[in-house]
Amino acid sequence: MISSNRFYEFFHELFCYPNNLNSYGFIPSYTTKAQNISDLTFDGRFNFNIDNCGKVFWWCEEPFNEVDFDNMHYFALHSNMHPWTNEMHGLGTSSMVPRIRDIAVLTNICIVANSEKSKLKNLLMKKYQYYDWYFFYHGFIALDWFRDYKYLKSTDIKISKLFICLNHLLTENRSYRLTLLSKLFQHNIINKGIVSAPLLDQTLVKTEVFNPNTKLSKSSKLNIMKNLYPVAKPLILDHSNLTTASASIVNNLYSLGSLWNIVTETIFYQDKLHLTEKIFKPIVLRRPFILIGAPGNLQYLKEYGFKTFDKWIDESYDSEQDPDLRIEKIVLELKKLEGKNLLEMYNEMLPILEHNHNHFFGKFKEIITDEAIINFQKCIHLYNKDLSERFQIQDLTPYKDVRVRILD
Repeated sequence: MISSNRFYEFFHELFCYPNNLNSYGFIPSYTTKAQNISDLTFDGRFNFNIDNCGKVFWWCEEPFNEVDFDNMHYFALHSNMHPWTNEMHGLGTSSMVPRIRDIAVLTNICIVANSEKSKLKNLLMKKYQYYDWYFFYHGFIALDWFRDYKYLKSTDIKISKLFICLNHLLTENRSYRLTLLSKLFQHNIINKGIVSAPLLDQTLVKTEVFNPNTKLSKSSKLNIMKNLYPVAKPLILDHSNLTTASASIVNNLYSLGSLWNIVTETIFYQDKLHLTEKIFKPIVLRRPFILIGAPGNLQYLKEYGFKTFDKWIDESYDSEQDPDLRIEKIVLELKKLEGKNLLEMYNEMLPILEHNHNHFFGKFKEIITDEAIINFQKCIHLYNKDLSERFQIQDLTPYKDVRVRILD
């Protein structure tokens, strides 16, 4: 099992170090600001070779954004992280940053390790001639964080609540959660579930609604001010602390009685395929889920072998492009489930719930491991494709051993 605390170090050791590729990433790791980029030395396993100073930049935890990526390119990777001096390039001591043309002499390859699929990413990779090493980072991390739930037994189930919906951040890219909460109040089903929103209050609502850069539509703002603002106060679940890490699972909340997990993902407004550890919470706990994310992300999850619940709900919300309508469709599906026999529904779902649980702890790890290996090979292949042998990277990765070590 890969430790989440050592993930970058472990993958650097397996893929980068054998090929003389240096690793760079954000410190702290959850940021995406250029000033937080640093070399990841990993106790000295850092390749300093003037003839081959290829780089792997780790941008796996957060989704891409163009501003930070541009800053990373111009001010971090290309000014602070190369073994040059100004004199080496004949630029003189007064020059602060080498010319991009001169940098290219030193840089054999720049690979960006990431965990999303998007048009924006494709444009950025093409713009800067970076190589795209995609793999399911959050899948690997979830396997570590939730490893003990492999042994969870599905016995003595008592279900009294229709759903559980946990929300932490509520502004900027996550402001859609305010729309969701307002809809739950509007349709009078907030009390049918276990709902957490510890940061919610009237000040937060007003600040986001009147923020000129908010992603909320005019109709969402009106709905929020009508249905959520008058009752806005922290929604805190008893006997739990859900104000911190989104990876934490409070298992007693599920055993107390919720059925559906309403997963409010990181990505909602952007056109991206990007999932985090949140989607795996209901899977390891053998619960059905409704995924509130960007269009296509439910299908994206299914492509990794997981099954969903279109027998019980209309999952066409996953293809709805309008963000407001996507939330409306989801809330209306919850409304339709009101009054159903929840324990009977759970028993009908058990084959799918067991499949997802077993798949996560079994074949899924093999799928994302093989994907990581294949996509790294593609980066090296594409780089070498049009180069003479003299300038090619000799791929020295022991792939059979790598696969065994990841799956161990």
